[in-house]
Amino acid sequence: EKIRGPWENYARSALYNLPPQVIRINSDKDVQTKLEIVLDREGKFIRAILHQSSGIHSFDNAPAQAFRDAAQFPNPPVDMVKEDGTIRLFYTFNIVLDPRYAAR
Repeated sequence: EKIRGPWENYARSALYNLPPQVIRINSDKDVQTKLEIVLDREGKFIRAILHQSSGIHSFDNAPAQAFRDAAQFPNPPVDMVKEDGTIRLFYTFNIVLDPRYAAR
């Protein structure tokens, strides 16, 4: 929940600024970004690793920026900490572009 609102805002902004032709090309497709989020053992954001691009750079950046803004996730479970002292979370972010947005 800590990143949901910011991600939605960044994603909306990314979509609003897309050229109409990009929306038309990708309309009615499942646009998907896959990220690995790396936190330290205290739950502080270290970095985001892009594993699969949606093909839309601004959309790929939206969830990473939301995690950066959140900065820390308090009280992470100790069993999530890997041997290297990091916590790794894997996320998939999806949207379907509505072709009506190309007509704005």
